[in-house]
Amino acid sequence: MSRIVKQSCAQVGALSCLLMLGIFQPAYAAEQKAAGEKDAVETFVAAVSRRDSAPDAKNAFRDVAQVMDFEEMAKRSFGDSGWVKFSAAEQKEVTALFKRLIEIRFFPRWRRVFQSGRYEVTGQAKEGADSLVSGALLSGGKKNDLTFRLVKVRDGFRLVSMKVKDKDLLERTSVRMKRGLKQKGAAGLIAHLKKKTEQGPVEVSNKQQLDELISGGK
Repeated sequence: MSRIVKQSCAQVGALSCLLMLGIFQPAYAAEQKAAGEKDAVETFVAAVSRRDSAPDAKNAFRDVAQVMDFEEMAKRSFGDSGWVKFSAAEQKEVTALFKRLIEIRFFPRWRRVFQSGRYEVTGQAKEGADSLVSGALLSGGKKNDLTFRLVKVRDGFRLVSMKVKDKDLLERTSVRMKRGLKQKGAAGLIAHLKKKTEQGPVEVSNKQQLDELISGGK
């Protein structure tokens, strides 16, 4: 140990010295490191399960958006070959429109389903670079398999899709987006998405349907 470090240790104390040298790691550091995929899913579920009467109900989508990667979702929906057909500026616009579509077409359906049920995490796995958090949605006396797909980002993990049994949200959305891009072209599809986002939130039925988790309606 150098003379300078010895002097610093004498000034700050033994515990601080160990922290400086990296010999001792406090418990909270390990807890912070452990936060990850499951935490993102639990944040999502808590937000979409929030009752309309809750004081912070109006912030539910804001909280959901914080644990979702809309740019990655949009990119995967079009695929690498489709995504490059948009300019950098158009990609940003498509990402913003994609987020808005999630808010007005999917989010109301998610709330309907999760407010009437309870989700329990049962396991975690890896699929390539993606993380999978599997679990069961308990609703109406039935248990349904529901798996979330997440990607690693700089400050944690973000959701990009969910799968009910063998039906995947992103796969379904991808079919529509790719078809729209082929038929309308980049500019035409953006105009179409703008029109869709101007329609406002879609109505959802009072009867909860599990498929509404991955369906944005027509």
